Amino acid sequence: MPDTTIPLVTDLDGTLVKTDTLWEGAIVLLAAQPLALFKFPGWLRQGKLVFKTRLARTCVENIASYPVNEEVLASLKQAVTEGRPVYLATASRREVAAATAMHFGLFTEVFASDDAVNLKGQAKAKLLTEKFGENGFDYTGDSMADVPVWRAARRAICASGDAKIRQAALATKSDCEFVACPPPDFTTYRQALRTQQWVKNLLVFVPMILAHAFTVGAFFRSFVAFIGFCCCASAIYIVNDLSDLDSDRRHPNKQRRPFASGAIPLRQAPPLFAICTGLALLTCFFLPGYYTLLLAGYFLFTVAYTVRLKKMLFIDVVVLASLYVIRLLGGAAAVGIGTSNWLLAFGIFIFTGLALLKRTGDLIQHKAEGGLPGRAYRFTDKAMLETMAVCSGFSAIVVAALYIDSLQAEHLYRHPMALWLTCPLLLYWYGRLLLVTNRGEMGDDPVYFTIHDRASRWCFLGAFLIMLMAI
Repeated sequence: MPDTTIPLVTDLDGTLVKTDTLWEGAIVLLAAQPLALFKFPGWLRQGKLVFKTRLARTCVENIASYPVNEEVLASLKQAVTEGRPVYLATASRREVAAATAMHFGLFTEVFASDDAVNLKGQAKAKLLTEKFGENGFDYTGDSMADVPVWRAARRAICASGDAKIRQAALATKSDCEFVACPPPDFTTYRQALRTQQWVKNLLVFVPMILAHAFTVGAFFRSFVAFIGFCCCASAIYIVNDLSDLDSDRRHPNKQRRPFASGAIPLRQAPPLFAICTGLALLTCFFLPGYYTLLLAGYFLFTVAYTVRLKKMLFIDVVVLASLYVIRLLGGAAAVGIGTSNWLLAFGIFIFTGLALLKRTGDLIQHKAEGGLPGRAYRFTDKAMLETMAVCSGFSAIVVAALYIDSLQAEHLYRHPMALWLTCPLLLYWYGRLLLVTNRGEMGDDPVYFTIHDRASRWCFLGAFLIMLMAI
């Protein structure tokens, strides 16, 4: 039989799209109705077909934004160009398969699960054999469930980077073809956990440094608090990335995030979340109870921000600033020292300013869309956000200047007047940050920009040396 008459059949989840539509549907539902999580056990007890039926509607909501395996899609388009019939065979519900076929506009026919059959493994192999005959079709799949289908096919095409699955595919057909699908590596997981953002948690060391508590015990407790906030933050970043899958895929930079791009399967998110949360809880056994309350508050506050508060006008800015202040309070609680009103005032103003700059940067990146997808801001708000950022940031610098003449500064520093030298550095750093943001060169995170900006690093190094000189 000529190759042009041999049907090319492809799987959907993990093959044509680099994600799992069932997981996508569950995430869309939970983002809209978090309490629906408690319904999942009951649906699963009724069988996987019932579970798929319940989620079928939400599975198709964002199907146009799902990450596509371009090599698989190219092979399908090539087959259509050659005149070969192309079929979609998936264990997803028929509604999902139909929406996929309509989106791509390539398929002759679709085969999918219905109320009677979960079209997976042997069931799929049986249906395709009845339709096309033994060795009468080529099949592209990505999992162990596809082994019976590969065995029944004329030619096997494996779209998985997993070594065991590739070996199983090769065992069914010695001439098996492989689609380039690199498995997630250490760098990919590091990106998912946002380890580059951990540097923000260095704020827990600030109370220890400003109180001049330079002891091994204080450093150890601060370091444990640092680990706790890092693990907690990574757990929440996973939740955030899952809830923002659709908007991230439409963002010029965020579309490359591991979960949004399909580099890490969505099914790996729960175990990663559990590990990070467990490590964060472990740190509570080494530190005072007040630290545990602050860490729990940070977790709940951030989850609330991820699920709801980030969509509320200006409340998102206040929450972002508060999360940075909680890190300062957590560092003080870990060491067992009080947090001065001066530090709290400075922190509230400076972090509110940075949060405002973050939203300004987001608006500039989405200028063409007239606003932020999934947020309450319009591009016309840009001027007001910039004005508030100026007022808030420079208010923080005023607080720092007033602190120099306080009794607390006299008690901690032998030469408090030397601290005046930090004010020009702060003015330069924040003023430059305002200008860079206005030019659209800051990106979407002023803290991340500051950490990687050479001029900012020199400013903070200079301020630290001035503080040591004043002691």
